[in-house]
Amino acid sequence: MKDIDAPTTLHDAWNIRLAHEADKVAVIEAATGRTVTMRELESLSSKWLRQLPPSRTLLYRRVLLALPSSVDWLSAFLALQALGACAVLVDAETPPARITQLADDLKVAAVITKEGVEARDDSPRLRQPYALMKLTSGSTGQPKPLAFSSAQMVADYRHIKAAMGLTPQDRHYAALPLGHSYALGNLVLPLLVDGATLVLASQIFPQAMREDFRRFEPTVFPAVPTMLRALGQTEGERADFASLRLIITAGAPLAPADADAFHAVSGLWPHTFYGSSETGGITYDAEGEGTRTGTHLGQPLPGVKVGLNRQGRVRVTSPAVGCFTGSRQVDDTTRAYTLPDLGQWDDEGHLRLLGREADWVKIGGRRVSTVAVARIVRDHPGVTEAVCLVREGRRAELELILVYEGGASPEDLRPWLEAHLPRWQRPRRLHQLAQFPVNARGKVDRQALEELLEA
Repeated sequence: MKDIDAPTTLHDAWNIRLAHEADKVAVIEAATGRTVTMRELESLSSKWLRQLPPSRTLLYRRVLLALPSSVDWLSAFLALQALGACAVLVDAETPPARITQLADDLKVAAVITKEGVEARDDSPRLRQPYALMKLTSGSTGQPKPLAFSSAQMVADYRHIKAAMGLTPQDRHYAALPLGHSYALGNLVLPLLVDGATLVLASQIFPQAMREDFRRFEPTVFPAVPTMLRALGQTEGERADFASLRLIITAGAPLAPADADAFHAVSGLWPHTFYGSSETGGITYDAEGEGTRTGTHLGQPLPGVKVGLNRQGRVRVTSPAVGCFTGSRQVDDTTRAYTLPDLGQWDDEGHLRLLGREADWVKIGGRRVSTVAVARIVRDHPGVTEAVCLVREGRRAELELILVYEGGASPEDLRPWLEAHLPRWQRPRRLHQLAQFPVNARGKVDRQALEELLEA
């Protein structure tokens, strides 16, 4: 079937697919075995329309969506697109008081949670018909709203599709929260634009995921490193993974040892995908060589221009960059944004990240990259994850603290540090954890880690 035009809204894109493939399975709930066709998903969307305020009330206005990843989430999102509303995507695990605060701060017209729909007053109209708004933590710690049009979201999916070779026949295994940036481009948009089927994971546990793979035969699995690490430690038949043709890893670095372990149980090599909430997809390791060695993040996606500014920060120019403070209009369809990530190109045009400017500190008058220290520590065979933090030590001097996960004891690790790091780059204190706390995006939960260290 012919691709839709780029300016089409997400709702129009969905309607085109619906008109041609109404009886195709759109969603499979692995926990129950329930299948939902595109026609049935549209019908469920219509039920939301009867609960929400009328379209004249929600047109160009924000509506907060905080549902668990489910058929309900998808149908509610479709209803908001039909009404011309801007879906403000919030994690379903957000405490009710925090949801109320966000709704007040963003002046939303309605709130959708598992408790139902709450209509609210005093919601201003947006200047443009944004399809959705992501919330990411800004430098002040306050949520930073990032607005995206339908055209920007479709552009992001097209870049991802071209790089990864995705097709409408693919079945995407949805273990990620659907409202997160990574999931939007790799799960939600394939369904809305191409009619690809989503398999909603039954549980985020390795044995349950293996069972889902066997029963529902997904072909594409967008994952985070913690999922792949857990799967690499399970026992079972390699045939469990037989239907999968593409494993994607993003959100945090995947240790080469974890890539090896996953390959040993599945016969598949993961491919690193690098993106950001602000820009969508940026680079992709199509060959998987960078993932196996931990040396790079691949090359820019088709349609995405990636450069480095004078400070070495990653600058992305693309039709998928959103509309928010800090992004710059380049032409009618393209915007540019400079990330805090510091990058470097290798001789083959692959991007490597060197951390962020904030990750560089002065210890004893010399600059040290905490990211580089952690990367070297991860090379130790007895370490699976490591984070290097900075604390104020005695006499108000800064010192490095290493927190790590793995079988190596601090006594085993100290000779390694002496052999691989100059004195001023060696962490003063070492803390061994049984397991790092991680958030839903698969990244180390820094706040939870800080609380562990305080304890």
